[in-house]
Amino acid sequence: MIVKTQAIVLHALKYGENGRILKAITAEEGLVPIFIRSVGNPKKGGINAFLEPMTRVELCYERRNGQGMASLKEIIPTNSSEIINTNIYISAIAMFMAEVAQNVLHEEEKDLPLFELLSDWIQRLHGMDRQADIPLLYLFSLSSSLGFSPDLESKGAYFDLREGHFHDKAPAHEDYIQGDESQFLRSFLAFKADLGPRPHASNPKARSILLEHMLQYFKIHVQGFREIKSHKILAQIIS
Repeated sequence: MIVKTQAIVLHALKYGENGRILKAITAEEGLVPIFIRSVGNPKKGGINAFLEPMTRVELCYERRNGQGMASLKEIIPTNSSEIINTNIYISAIAMFMAEVAQNVLHEEEKDLPLFELLSDWIQRLHGMDRQADIPLLYLFSLSSSLGFSPDLESKGAYFDLREGHFHDKAPAHEDYIQGDESQFLRSFLAFKADLGPRPHASNPKARSILLEHMLQYFKIHVQGFREIKSHKILAQIIS
């Protein structure tokens, strides 16, 4: 079976000397693993440049008997301006976005709204002026799409990571945010909902701590959500 579809590259694992195992979310089939026999010679225009995280591409692949790992036949970039990019900030954020996406997707489960959401965030990544805000705003947007967005209408100085609500009193467990961190969360949520100004983020440490809390929030609400490693590199680059 031959499949032609729009896709977003999430990860490419080296296989042998010149092969790759590509993981991409596709518009037609959701998350799909694809075998690439050879990426070619980079000096002669190989396809390595198309395999960077969060690159939008058009794929043509074959799946024998409609099952098992697909084999790549063709890959074409959707937007060349998203590939020829040496911006270290964009690369670090893209790696983070892709790693989170891999943790919430299930193989071969079509999810066109989520595909379109990721595609929209790629556009924002290349066009937003304050890129340091993107990781948090991306997580808020993703949590909303997955059905566990923090409740901005609830009130209180404590945010319960298990319930997703603000409260006046601390919960009877340790999974909550309080004080300045809770208020920083609320200000970001209000900004995302167009109910408040862009939060003042001059303190990179506060942003980094809130990002840690949001990843914990995802771990609580998404079954099988693994530890994200790229955010530590991200924190160093955008601090």
